[in-house]
Amino acid sequence: MNIGRNHTTKSLVNPVKNINKSNVNPVYDAQTSLNSCNDLLSMFNKLSRYIESIKILFYEYSLGNISMVANILNLKTYETISIELTKLSASSIKYPKYEQLRQNYAYAIAGLYQSLLQNLRINELQNRLNSALDKASILDNPERLKEYIKSFKSAIFPDTSITIIKATIKPQYAEYIKLYGMPSGGVFDLNKLGEIMLRLGLS
Repeated sequence: MNIGRNHTTKSLVNPVKNINKSNVNPVYDAQTSLNSCNDLLSMFNKLSRYIESIKILFYEYSLGNISMVANILNLKTYETISIELTKLSASSIKYPKYEQLRQNYAYAIAGLYQSLLQNLRINELQNRLNSALDKASILDNPERLKEYIKSFKSAIFPDTSITIIKATIKPQYAEYIKLYGMPSGGVFDLNKLGEIMLRLGLS
């Protein structure tokens, strides 16, 4: 009787041990795979729609309309884009290709913003150079030199009131600098800034 009971028990247990897990529920596996594909497709669609909404920045820049792009892509817009692209982020382990594409768009926006800052610096330097050249040309004009000296003397001690403005820094940038230090080139990483702003509830 013991032998019979043992045999019965083995016949019930052993098949369960030998079943390959991949064959437990092929319908479930297929449905899981389909759901994953649908999720990925939805993610790409959302990313595509958002990039479509800001592609005008790249288009106008390619036409040389730098001033127009600079008016649109100001610091506030840069912060908004950083938040929206961060909201669209996903696991780089589960969706590596998607994350690679999303981050490439983030780098493209950061690069565009960096180029606008560089263009602004170039314009400032050009204006300072023109001003310096204009002042230097006074030396070749006696009448202008006299007027310049006269105006300079009257402006040595002008009646002025001095107002000291307290320097402040936004919390998202203070947190960024605390975690990562000052960014190279003065442009804050789009993904890191977006993560910080979402965490601080600044979206």
